This record gives sequence, structure tokens and C-alpha cells, in this order.
Amino acid sequence: MQHFFDDIQLVRARKTDPATSKRAALESVKFAESHAGRILRCLQLHGKRDTHQIAQITGLEVCQVDRRKIELERSGLVKVVDTSGKYSVLEAV
Repeated sequence: MQHFFDDIQLVRARKTDPATSKRAALESVKFAESHAGRILRCLQLHGKRDTHQIAQITGLEVCQVDRRKIELERSGLVKVVDTSGKYSVLEAV
């Protein structure tokens, strides 16, 4: 089964990281996919939202939304439409 985020290549560990960090990085892919999917679905259902609102709707922390925001933006799935306030405003593409 192909996952929606299979085409996103993420670097979660450096070559110099210890083995435990590399294992944790491999495990984090599951969380990243789940978080990214929740964020994208939130934006599709509710339209433009800032990262704080997305966190409230999805049950994630703002820092988790910010982390996935970068990955989703690089993959072309979301775009940042406003950065003038405390929180970035995102929109699904």
C-alpha cells in the first residue's frame, strides 16, 4: 500500500549521530506521517488556519505543527500565506 507521504524525503539523523538517534529517527517517520496527514486534512476541511489553531484542532503541539509545516511546504502540499502575526497562517495547496 502506498502512503500519501511516500515521496517526501526527510533527513532525521546525521551521519555523525549515535545509533540510538538513528533508530529513533526511523521510528519518527510514523509520527511525522500521522502529524502531516492530520495537518493537511485540517487545512482541507477548515481552510486557512494559523499554526496555533491547527494545533488546537488536531491535538498537536504548536512546535509539532511548525516542524511538519516546513516538510509540507517543501513538498508543495501547503503554503504559508501570512507571517505577520505570532503564528504562521497556512493553506492547503
